[in-house]
Amino acid sequence: MQTRLTRLFVVAAVAAVLMLGLAIPDGWAGEWKGSMANEDGVVVIKNPKQGFKKASSVEMEELWRLGGDTDDEDEFFGVIADIEIDGDYVYLLDSQLAEVKVYTGDGEFVRSIGREGEGPGEFRRPSAMFFTDDGNVAVVQMMPAKIVLLSKEGDPMGDLPLPEPEDGGFQLIQGAESSANNTVLFMARQEFNREAGLWSRRSFLTSVN
Repeated sequence: MQTRLTRLFVVAAVAAVLMLGLAIPDGWAGEWKGSMANEDGVVVIKNPKQGFKKASSVEMEELWRLGGDTDDEDEFFGVIADIEIDGDYVYLLDSQLAEVKVYTGDGEFVRSIGREGEGPGEFRRPSAMFFTDDGNVAVVQMMPAKIVLLSKEGDPMGDLPLPEPEDGGFQLIQGAESSANNTVLFMARQEFNREAGLWSRRSFLTSVN
């Protein structure tokens, strides 16, 4: 339960950071009633309970499904960590198989891109993915922290530079979201205190263009 709540908090926090750089969509009523203040050098955002719009209900309709009891390798999954949609294509990141499977909007298999390893275009234990403004697929490797760039056809496009830890500690990437040339990473840094014999871990959000 604690892990699930932490994940929900992270998603909400990342969404809030991204919203700072975006205009309010058409159809949203009223003005933002929250506050933003600098507390000890940290910008603190407080949102009210009442949102921009009242709650509404939407009836969902299943369009297609994949996986389950099947012998089709194109529909076999390990652990789906993330799903992104780009135009008429659906991208599924499988953290266990370390690959991204691409499907049409009708659920037809197109290709797999990326694979497990440490070479160009390769990654291990991916945790998230997003699209860059120049049209590449960015796959987030949790540890050691790196973001691998692939073309939508699967060609290696290098790695996305990450902020270096000032103290040289070990860092992780636990999640990422991107919108309007603003990428927000949910990161963590671990340090070992030799005198105390203890590990410490600090989690934080960081924004990169």
